[in-house]
Amino acid sequence: MGMMRFIYDENRKKLIINHENTMFKTYTEIIGKYSVLFKQYECDLKISISWSDFKVKSSDCRLPFHTGYSCYISCEVQKEGKTVRVKDTEGEVKYYSVEVVWQISSIERGSLLKEKRFFKPVVELYTDIDEVEEDMRGLLQLLDKFPMMTNMD
Repeated sequence: MGMMRFIYDENRKKLIINHENTMFKTYTEIIGKYSVLFKQYECDLKISISWSDFKVKSSDCRLPFHTGYSCYISCEVQKEGKTVRVKDTEGEVKYYSVEVVWQISSIERGSLLKEKRFFKPVVELYTDIDEVEEDMRGLLQLLDKFPMMTNMD
């Protein structure tokens, strides 16, 4: 997985925000190419960006930068405005939600003393986009392999 890594300081806020915005635009463009394929199942794709930290599980608004901060992009396959689920015919679970989530950035406590990161907040900006197309094909395979649940509640 490609990534940029550095010790966090206040001067890096704009870099983090720009990275998240750029990745959201890039992921949206890649995912958009798959919309037509999901239409054959009468489904739409909902792409969103969210943030979390130790206190907030998920937020639609950017949270303050500190240790525990993470940014995610998600893609849900929806039908009639609800996340599609497919039945598991192999008995492992009752259903699978047809969605995928990618981590775009995080701030964690550094652990490498030799790199002078020990206990300092370290930012990781993930740059690998190859997995997006692979994951979208995986979502299509779920729709092909498993029966779609009729009751989406």
